[in-house]
Amino acid sequence: MKKGILTIAVLMVLLVVLFLPGCSGARVSELEAKVATLESEVATGNAAIAGLQGQITSLGQKIGELNEKLAVEKAKATGLQGMVTEKDGRIKSLSDNLTAKDGQIAALQTEVSSLKSLQAADPTYDGLMEFIKKDTTDKELSNFPVDFFAGAAQKFLENAVKAGIKGHYVRAQVKSGGPYSFTGFNTTDKGLIYILPTLDLVVKLEVGKRYSEINNQTAPFLDDTIMWIWVMP
Repeated sequence: MKKGILTIAVLMVLLVVLFLPGCSGARVSELEAKVATLESEVATGNAAIAGLQGQITSLGQKIGELNEKLAVEKAKATGLQGMVTEKDGRIKSLSDNLTAKDGQIAALQTEVSSLKSLQAADPTYDGLMEFIKKDTTDKELSNFPVDFFAGAAQKFLENAVKAGIKGHYVRAQVKSGGPYSFTGFNTTDKGLIYILPTLDLVVKLEVGKRYSEINNQTAPFLDDTIMWIWVMP
C-alpha cells in the first residue's frame, strides 16, 4: 500500500516537472507580445508628438512673420495718420481763409448793393414792365415760408435795384386783417405804380376803397377796405 502511494506521488511530481516549463514559456511569450505592442504604440505617439511640435514651430515662425508685417503696417498707418492730420490742418486753414473771404465778399456785395441803390433811378412804365417779365421772384415763393408776401416784396425790390431800378416797399392796411405787402415804383411817365410781386400783377391801392373791388377780384369774406397806405422812402 505504501509503495502504491509512493508511486502515485512520484508520478505527480513527474507530471508537474514535465508541464510547468511549457506553461511558463507561453505566459512569457504573451507578455513579450503585449510589451512589443505597447512599445509600437509609444513609438507612434512619439512620432505624432514630434509632428505636432514641428507644426507648432512652423506656426510660431508664421506668427513671428505676421507680427513683423503687422509692425510694418502699423508704422505705415502711423505715417498716414500723420499725413491725414497735416492735411486736416491745411483744410482747416483753407476753410478759415475761405470764411474770411466770404465775409469780405458779403461786405463788398453790401457795399455794391448800397452803391447801386444810390445809382438806381425811377423807371419808365415800359421799362418796369420789361423788368417784371424777367424777374423770377414769383417762382421762388418757397424761399419765403413765414410771410411770403413781405419776403417776395423785399426780394423783388432787391432784384430791381440790381437792375438799376429804384423802388419802394409798400404796406396797405385793410379793415379786417393784417397789412398787405406790395412794391411801388414812381415811373417817369405814368406816376406811382403798385406791384403785387407774388403774381407779377399791377394793382390799384386807394384809401377808403375795397382792395378786391378796385382790382376786379372776388370779394373775400372779411372786409378788405383799405385804411391806410405806407410807402417807404
